[in-house]
Amino acid sequence: MPPPREPQKKPTPILKPTPIVFEGPADIRLEENRVVVDAPIMAIIGTRKDIGTDLDIDNAGRRTENENPRRRALVHDFDDKLTLNWGSDYPGGVKILGTIDVPGTLDADTIETKKIVITHRVNSGSTQPVLKKKEVKPGQSQPSQTEQTQVTLDVGEEVLQLKKKIASLEARISELEKIP
Repeated sequence: MPPPREPQKKPTPILKPTPIVFEGPADIRLEENRVVVDAPIMAIIGTRKDIGTDLDIDNAGRRTENENPRRRALVHDFDDKLTLNWGSDYPGGVKILGTIDVPGTLDADTIETKKIVITHRVNSGSTQPVLKKKEVKPGQSQPSQTEQTQVTLDVGEEVLQLKKKIASLEARISELEKIP
């Protein structure tokens, strides 16, 4: 019996050509096994399907160091995730401006910030514990059960207050332990 044949790969669909618009002087060159487009502004218009794992975005004039020749902005990684700044190719890191919406889980090893403010929207009739409700001004109606109340918490301030309370409780326990 002959060995089973490997399934044939489906051919990549051929899509209609996508116009690419450049503004300003542009340079397109082949480096190793990739095409490098060096342009101040590039717009890709229409439907596009590319085969590959990495999208490099690079401007030699904006580099702070030149040790790493790559600037992988987006990478389809080995865990089937979209990864920003693969290999820390951008020594300055990643900056996100504006509002960030994370509808799923935010998983971080470390978060460094000057202030953490968490705003959580809960139904006013919810049984969830509420740490601090946004106050209703005089003359305003109370939110209905279906309306949402915004809960805001300054995590840094809360941690400082908890540390003070713990220190006070520890001092009181220490005094109570001295009583015969």
